[in-house]
Amino acid sequence: MSHILKEYSKSLEVDPLRPIVNKHYYPIMPEKYIVIYNEQAISSKCYGYYSLVIDLIKPQLHKLGIKIVLIGSGEDMTDRADFVYPNLSFRKNAYIVSKAELLISIDNALAQYASHEDVPVVGLYGNVYSSITTPYWLSKKKKIDIE
Repeated sequence: MSHILKEYSKSLEVDPLRPIVNKHYYPIMPEKYIVIYNEQAISSKCYGYYSLVIDLIKPQLHKLGIKIVLIGSGEDMTDRADFVYPNLSFRKNAYIVSKAELLISIDNALAQYASHEDVPVVGLYGNVYSSITTPYWLSKKKKIDIE
């Protein structure tokens, strides 16, 4: 099966052009940071190992002067990130993602938005194939899909 945006474009007879999002400014302290998106509303998209991931990558990121920002659901959030911004609107999350060095996320609208903004993405897939919802506008060099 082809990418979901291509399927929609066939059905609706439109081209999958880049989206227009009116992102809202949100004050973020670090200049260089990566974003981790925490999802808890859909059980097949929950990833319970962000604490472990942060513990593994944080020492190297701090050597490079890069901070870790955690966004998304306020439930089951780890306190190991440098900055935690739970339960923000899509527009505020979009602003945070647009300024990031990298996004680690499940397959969702923010991952697609990050690809539009040319932000590299590590995509985590639970209940769908990555080929269907991989970040559409990124080259293979700027994304990693983990099924």
